Amino acid sequence: MSNSELTADDARRMASRSGNKYVAEFEGLIERAAKDGKRGVLLCYTDCNADEHAAISVFERRGFSIVRRSENVGGTMQHPAYYAEW
Repeated sequence: MSNSELTADDARRMASRSGNKYVAEFEGLIERAAKDGKRGVLLCYTDCNADEHAAISVFERRGFSIVRRSENVGGTMQHPAYYAEW
């Protein structure tokens, strides 16, 4: 691997230091779900972008359980998604 390649660890460090907008967005989703008495919330679908994946890593480090599962909505199986659970 060359020195110019970005690793997953590099991306996680950058997300935790930078103003990754998805960290704030996911914090809002989690906060609203917790206020509603829920024990988990859908963060994003698995085909999300790199910034969303980096934000998910931030929440894993914060101690949230991040699970990946599919959801059946109206009789149609939706794409797998990432959920934060607490």
